[in-house]
Formats: sequence, structure tokens, C-alpha cells
Amino acid sequence: MGEELNMSLAVTKRKKSIIILAWIAPIIAIIISVSMVYEHYTKIGNEIEIRFHDINGLDVRQSHIQYNGLHIGDLNSIEIDDKNINQFIVKATIYSQYNYLVKEGTMFYKVSPQLSLKEVSALSNILKGNYIEIVPATTNLVKLQKLKKQTIFKGYDTKPSKKGVVFTITSDKGDFDLTSTILYKGLPIGEIVEKSIDQFTIKYKVLIYDKYKYLISSKTKFYKINPLELKASLEEINLKIPSIKTMISSAIGFVTPQHDKNIQKSYQLYNSKDDIDLLHSYTNHYKFKLLANNISDTDTIYYKGVKVGKIDKVTIQKNQNIVYGHIKNDFKHLLNNSSVFYKQKAISSKISPDGIEVELSNLKELLLGGVTFITPEDNKKLSSKVFTFYDDIEQYYEKNMFTISVFINDDCNIKKSSVLLYKNIEIGKVKQISLNKNIKVDIQIQNRYKYLFGKNAKIYLEGMKISLEKIENIATTVLGDNFNLIADTNNGYNSQYRLDSINPDSTYYKEGLRVLLKAKESKNITVGSPIYYKGFEVGEIYDADLTQNGEFVIFKLFIKKQYANILKMQSKFYKATTIDMEVGVFGAKIKFGSAKSILKGGITFKNEGDIKLLQNATKGMVFPLLNQKK
Repeated sequence: MGEELNMSLAVTKRKKSIIILAWIAPIIAIIISVSMVYEHYTKIGNEIEIRFHDINGLDVRQSHIQYNGLHIGDLNSIEIDDKNINQFIVKATIYSQYNYLVKEGTMFYKVSPQLSLKEVSALSNILKGNYIEIVPATTNLVKLQKLKKQTIFKGYDTKPSKKGVVFTITSDKGDFDLTSTILYKGLPIGEIVEKSIDQFTIKYKVLIYDKYKYLISSKTKFYKINPLELKASLEEINLKIPSIKTMISSAIGFVTPQHDKNIQKSYQLYNSKDDIDLLHSYTNHYKFKLLANNISDTDTIYYKGVKVGKIDKVTIQKNQNIVYGHIKNDFKHLLNNSSVFYKQKAISSKISPDGIEVELSNLKELLLGGVTFITPEDNKKLSSKVFTFYDDIEQYYEKNMFTISVFINDDCNIKKSSVLLYKNIEIGKVKQISLNKNIKVDIQIQNRYKYLFGKNAKIYLEGMKISLEKIENIATTVLGDNFNLIADTNNGYNSQYRLDSINPDSTYYKEGLRVLLKAKESKNITVGSPIYYKGFEVGEIYDADLTQNGEFVIFKLFIKKQYANILKMQSKFYKATTIDMEVGVFGAKIKFGSAKSILKGGITFKNEGDIKLLQNATKGMVFPLLNQKK
């Protein structure tokens, strides 16, 4: 009886469990369905259209829309635009919680695997498929929410990574792709962001980065940088090989002959830089005329060994040929109305008592013949179309020079290679050395320096100088001593001078006060040592000698003109402090002078009492060198 009762209770419990389970299962299904419906409706948002020129790699089943790695939308369909077969319309849905990201100004671009010298990115897309990334118009949420809604957008093949100016370059060839760059002197300053076909031409949309857009103007010419370029002619064989990166990824170069602030909407692409030069050869040159013989239309124009132009044509007249030539605009600034042309000799030589001087032209001029020019006056304008020609440049110098004569009493180391210097600039050369009663030296000088030779001008001679400190002008032992000019521009013109001095000291032609200093020794003092007053340098020691009995050293002092009235008859001279040490019971005291006084020594002077009551020192006064008081 008990067993039957237990079995009955167990059956009853099992029936109740089945009834509970039957109720729970539908409830769970309803919850799952509601969550799925909720998820579906929360994802419903803006329906948008994105228009691409290329949808390669996009797939409705795999591709999606994301923002910084977050999945924010799905692709619904991809269709061909019924108005333009080169355009594709991608219809997509943006999830409702992300609708605020898609406003006016939002940019969409396709993310594809990139494997090139320029970049390696998005390689995972090879397995997962390409997707579309967005760039909001602004990252400021307040401003973003105020922007207008937009449903149709332009899609880009690559991310518009940098700001700048955008324009189109048209070509009849499709040699470039989205990995191509715009180069300026090897530096990437832009990139191709879009490529399309317009009837029979290829259009490249180009982005020039903001900081480089000043390089582009309405006159800019773009050309293809060829991977390998070989030029061969009588004049030269020229092989140009660009960088490996340029050879693999291809690039576009450009030239801007004239800069302005106008950037065109469209430019033409030339096949090479030579095509640009050829097309604009008639506008890129400064044309001129010479009256000259011994020139042919195969001659090249050089300036300091650089090819700057060419002779175009020679017409023959009775006594004089007329020669037409041009200078490239890049070198036009080297010309002005003072320019003169001459035939560059392959080999020129001069024989004189000083030796044989041989001058060789460079190899191009030696083989092909060449014409060159000089521009002696920098301040002239360029307006002339006819220039003077000389068979030999020496003819020009002789015609455009004046001569002065310098008379010398003593025998000096003067040679024909000696020159005349003004402020260390060569302005003349020795033409002739002759002997009458005295040595007479004729110096040829360019006409533009004639204003320097007034009646009070002075000429001195400077050769090798040997002192305990240094040896100067060693080259003059071989080339001859050099003449130096102290100019006078206010007193007319003088053509004859007597040599004023030989190897003068550094203060010889300076205005100031010269006095003497008598010292028992020359320790820490030498020629060139500075003179100080209250720590300020006011002069220098320019010479030194011993007295006849050898008891004292006499230093010759020069005080600059502006400080001459500071030196008084009662002034006291001491050695300038270098390093002084005092050692006592309570320690040591070290005193350092200035860096210059430590290296070169020096002296200082002091004035005691009321300086207004002291008398000014006079030329030639002798001062004793005193010991510093301890």
C-alpha cells in the first residue's frame, strides 16, 4: 500500500514539471524574439548613398561601414549609376545611435590592402574584405550636432590624409595610379587622390599639401618623371637614373617659371621635361646679337664652365659677321649692359721673367669651342640686345683700365705677379717694372676703381712678416709682395705715388695717441698685447725695443683716438692681471684677469684724483711701468 502511494506522488510531480517547462519555453522564445526585434530596430537609421568611381573589393555580404574600428553601418546594395556607367552607387544604412556622425561634410573612403614603397596597411582585409571608413566633418560634438543632415556622399578610393589644394591633371596615358606622388626636387609635396576616364583622356585629381601650394602657379608645367632617360649627342652622353622608389611607384614632376597666386583648375601633363623646354624655347631665352668673326653656329656659351646658352645663327657680311645667340632665362641675371663676350681659347699661355703661365679650358670647350662673357659692373640694368665681342679678353682689360705709377727707393720683393689690394680685394695687377733713378712700378687698375685714387691716397707694400707669435704672408716670397691702397675719394685723381711704407704695423694708418712705456723686463707683455683702462680695451702695444745700454725695454703704445684724452700726464701704468696668487695663514687667494690678458698679456693704466684737474698726455711721452701694490 505504501509503495503504490509513493509511485502515485512521483507521477504527479513529473506531470507538474512538464507543465512548468511547457510554460517557460515560450516565454524564453518571446524574450529572445523581442531582443532580436529590438536589436534590429535599434540598428535602423539613416539610409545613405555613397558614389564611387571604383568599388573593387567591396562586397555587400562582407563589407561594412566603420569609424575608428567601430562597426556603425552595413551595405545594402551596390549598383551602377544609370546616368554614368563609370560611377557606382553604394546604398547603406547607418545605425541610429551613430546617425550624428554622418552630417554635411562627412567623408567616406574605401580601405583596401596597401603594399608599396609608400606604405603597408590593411593587409588583414585580404581575408576579411574591404570596408568603408568615415571621417566626420569635425570632432567637436556640439558643432557636429548643429551640422545639416546629408544623404548623398562622394566616396574616395583612399583616405584624404592631408589638407591642401586640389586640381586636375589631364593626360593621354594612364601611367599613374593612387600610389603615385608629386615630387619637387625629390621631395613628395602631393599625391594623386583619384583617377578617372573622360572620353579619350585620363584625368588625375591631384592634392598638393597646404604648406607646399605656394610652389604652384598658373604657369606651372607638369611632366612625367621617366624611370630611365638616355641622351646622346655630339656634346655629351647623359644617363639619368632616378631613385628606386620613383622607378617603382612612378611620379610626376613640375617646373614653375613664373610664380603667382593663381592656381588653375586643370593642367596638361607632358611626357618629359625636355618636351616643356622644347615647347617654350622661344619664350625661355634672352636673345642678343654680336658683331664678331671666328664664331660658328655650333659654338656653346659658357659662364665659369657652366653651359648657359648657345649661338643660333651666323650671317656673313663684307667686313664683319653678325652672330645671333641666346642665354637661358635661368641665367639671364648674369647679364647686364656692361657685359662683354669673348672667344674662350682652348689653351692660353704667358711667358715672363717670373715663369710660364698656362691656362686650359674645360674639356667641353676644348672639343666643341666656346664663347664666354664677363659682367664687370654689377649695378647696370639689362636692356641691350647688342653686346661687344673681343677676340681676346686681354684686349678688353687694356681698353678699360687706367695705369698708376708707384716709385720705390729701396729694393723690394716685387714681381709681375704682385697685385694691388683694397680692403683685401684685388683691384689691379703689376704691368711693368722699370729702373731709372728709382724703381718704377706701373699698375693696371679697372676703371670702376678710379674714384679711390685721390691726391691724398697712400700706397704701402706688404710682404712676409716674421715674429715670435706668427709668420704672415708666406706666399709673397714666391708671388711677390703685394701693394695696398689707403683710399682718398674726395681730392680729385692722382696717377703717381711714392711708396709710403713697407710692412707697417697694425696701427700705422690709424688715428690716435702714441706714447712710450719703459719697463725693466718684458715678461707677460709683447707686441700686440692690449692696453686696458678700467677693464676696457683702449689700445695696443705696436712695437718694442731695448735701450742702447740694454737696461730697459721700450714699448711703443697706441691709444685709440676716441680714448686719447683719458691718458693723462699723471697716469700710472701696471701689468694687467693674468693669474695672481696670495698664500697666507688663513688660506689662498687667486685672482684671474680676462681671457685675452691671460693669453696675450697686457698693461693697464689708472688715473688718481680729480681727472678734470689732470693734464692730457702728449705724443711721445715716456711712462714708467710700475709694480702693482700688494
